[in-house]
Amino acid sequence: MNAWWKKVARCLKRKKSSDCPRGRRGIIQRKGKGKGRGRWAVLVTRGTRREVKNYDDRSASCHLAVDCRTKEAINLKDISSTSQCSGMRAYKGACGYKGIIIAHHEYMVSDRLVPALVHHLEEMRRILRFHGVLLPFQLSLWCVGQRAGTPQVRTTPPTPHPPRRLRWIAMALALVLLLGLLLAHGATAFYAEHLQLSPLPANSVLASFSFQTNGSISCSHYDLLPRPLAQVLQHTQTKELHLSFLAGRWDDQKWGALPDSGHRTGGNGVELWAVLEAPAERLSEKRWLELNQALSGLFCASLNTLDMKRTIRPIFSFQPEGAYRGVNESSLHVFHGALPRETVCTENLTPFLKLLPCKGRAGISALLDGRRIFDAQFQSMSITVLPTTEAGGVSVTQQIDVVIDVSRTLRKRASDNGIIKPRPGEEMACDEAKGYHNGDTCFPVENRENLGWSLEEIFGKSVPGRCPFAREHAGRGDVSYVVNKKVDLEPQPLDWKESSGRQIARYSLEDTTPFTLLSPQHPPSVAGPPTPPPILASRSLTHHTPSRAGMHLTLHNPSPSSPLRISYLESLPWFLKPYMHTFHTSIPGVIEEMYFLPAKNRERGTHLEILVTIPAGSTVEVDWEFEKYILRYIEYPSDANRGFDIAPAVITVLPTDTMTNDTPYQMRTTSLLLTMPTPDFSMPYNVIILTSTVLALAFGSIFNLLVRRFVLVKDIKAAAAGAGVKKPRVSVLKRIFGKLKRKKE
Repeated sequence: MNAWWKKVARCLKRKKSSDCPRGRRGIIQRKGKGKGRGRWAVLVTRGTRREVKNYDDRSASCHLAVDCRTKEAINLKDISSTSQCSGMRAYKGACGYKGIIIAHHEYMVSDRLVPALVHHLEEMRRILRFHGVLLPFQLSLWCVGQRAGTPQVRTTPPTPHPPRRLRWIAMALALVLLLGLLLAHGATAFYAEHLQLSPLPANSVLASFSFQTNGSISCSHYDLLPRPLAQVLQHTQTKELHLSFLAGRWDDQKWGALPDSGHRTGGNGVELWAVLEAPAERLSEKRWLELNQALSGLFCASLNTLDMKRTIRPIFSFQPEGAYRGVNESSLHVFHGALPRETVCTENLTPFLKLLPCKGRAGISALLDGRRIFDAQFQSMSITVLPTTEAGGVSVTQQIDVVIDVSRTLRKRASDNGIIKPRPGEEMACDEAKGYHNGDTCFPVENRENLGWSLEEIFGKSVPGRCPFAREHAGRGDVSYVVNKKVDLEPQPLDWKESSGRQIARYSLEDTTPFTLLSPQHPPSVAGPPTPPPILASRSLTHHTPSRAGMHLTLHNPSPSSPLRISYLESLPWFLKPYMHTFHTSIPGVIEEMYFLPAKNRERGTHLEILVTIPAGSTVEVDWEFEKYILRYIEYPSDANRGFDIAPAVITVLPTDTMTNDTPYQMRTTSLLLTMPTPDFSMPYNVIILTSTVLALAFGSIFNLLVRRFVLVKDIKAAAAGAGVKKPRVSVLKRIFGKLKRKKE
């Protein structure tokens, strides 16, 4: 290529056209006579002729002439109306740094030709200037139309380049500035993890894993903040996100109140609610669907099925919790959806761990083994994203709460193959106060003392060391053990701290030293009585019929002195139509406000929210009836006989003047399983099988009758005697065809 451009330079400096190169790259032609005249350089590509006679030759797709002496471009008007000059090459020797040669690549309309030329020429001038080549003129074109005018050239003084030393100094200063920005961004990034162990009654342990990451999504630099999640939030304009996976049931009567006031614990299956920013409602719905699809692929869940038929817009129960700065409240949209049918398994835990900086290989996240986590009585995974006060800053909190049955885990660990064997009768503790107690009948009682355990026994491994990216929680340490009174632990904690009448033992992890905790056997008084929840609730279905059913809700306020103000959120599928005239409460006047949005067939579900004030020590019962809508056969799931899952109801305890805790308590009821009128999906299969069997039997008999040849028994006996076999009788089918043939003749 360099040799070809050298020929171009020689062509421009000499007078003879024979010195100009010809070849597949194009043709260079000189025009004009005399010394100092006609120093025209023309590069023609995609031409079909070996020699260019004149400038308006239509065999050339694109050509441009530049006068290196007068610095005028000519013959632009002769360019074909369907051509485009784009992309260019420059050569130092051409016209003494004054020539620009245009190469053709593709076609375009003529009215777009001149702006494209200007853009490409300026781009090439910038590139040459970067490499130290100065062009003492600047090309400018105008009069663009169906007939392009003659381009003009205005001369500008050359811009002097700074010395190379100054350029190196400028680059060093820019690098220092960039490093300062990165260090400033890294100073705002924060990651911390914490494990809290709390003994529960009946030989159970609550393990709460908390991972908090602070960062910014306003820039494209991700150090601690999980990049996949941040890009999804930025693309969908999601300001706040609450995603939870739950399996099992929290026994509030035995274990007390939910951890973290229930804000990190969703309903059965998968629950998602988010705050999105959008100027219009339709755009917010589009972004909500995009968010569901992105999270579905990120966490290996069926969130892509969370369409608008399963989505509601809460009014009282869910409010934005983050620090919103400079955001118009009218552009914020709150969405909520739940999938109670979703099964939580290790497919959801694996992407959860990949969002952590240490990926489950160091720190307390190394204890999160799927076989141990999902073998527990209760497990909850949640991801909460809240905006912070910094510009573009977010706080990502990942939390896992697990309730482990210690006695079951130890028995399973002691077995040879991991299968729990029944406990021998002599080892069982029986309640002898029962009247039916004898040598053959035993009513088991709970162990009066909690068994001893260690991290290796209940999780299968110890903590390998602190995650190198983690910072220690201020005042909490890396691992804490919460009990009612102090016990002897191994190893000894750093210190004991009292909080809300509970004793907290704090531990700090070393960088590379493995850590394990041994809890000795202790009486139930060490765990202490559980913290009672502020409200008890239950929900059930009543009087099932093929077309109608009812809902019964029980709300109990255990406080003997103060009333309780709550919000109740119910999200029903679109095929359940509540009859609001049947809505009845056991205590009149307890409902302050009600919001009801009826369902639309196959478009949206029923949205019901009520504000209820429960008197002190009282129980409120709410009943209503609903109708079951007839579904199409394609709308039934594969296991339609199992029933349809109804999402749990959300109950939020609203703060009052008498409450000491400003954080409202939130809980979910259990999900319901509704039986719908189900057609017999096996009927088409049975009909097809029966019809096919009958047709096969009939076809086989008729086919044998028409095709098979019949031979008499006496002919067979004659053949056996040596007389030979007579000609067998012709089949019925041949006789019929023979008769038809004779009739035609």
